[in-house]
Amino acid sequence: MIQSFSNLITNSSSEVFVITSNKHSEIIEFLSDVCKVFGVKISDIIDFYDIKRTGTDGYSGMKCKKGDLVIHSTHDNSIPSAIMEVIANLDCTYLPKIYELNITNIKRLHLG
Repeated sequence: MIQSFSNLITNSSSEVFVITSNKHSEIIEFLSDVCKVFGVKISDIIDFYDIKRTGTDGYSGMKCKKGDLVIHSTHDNSIPSAIMEVIANLDCTYLPKIYELNITNIKRLHLG
């Protein structure tokens, strides 16, 4: 989605995902495996941090609960779209059969 004229020219953007789950290390391990399939090093494209208290996240401005996991791109356009789709769909019904991640909610925000 084009949000401004500069996005049309540069297509610079970042993605932020807030995930409600108690299995942060398992999510990170799963996404690391996904990145390997795509031939990228996870630390080159994705950063993670835990929300320490309920409120508004300072990085994204999203409302978060204590214990949520925030996933964001390391720099503009660092996360390939296919991997963004995997992250956005981590709560799909097929996934627990593959990898039990106990995800109850995923919020996605595109930063311009």
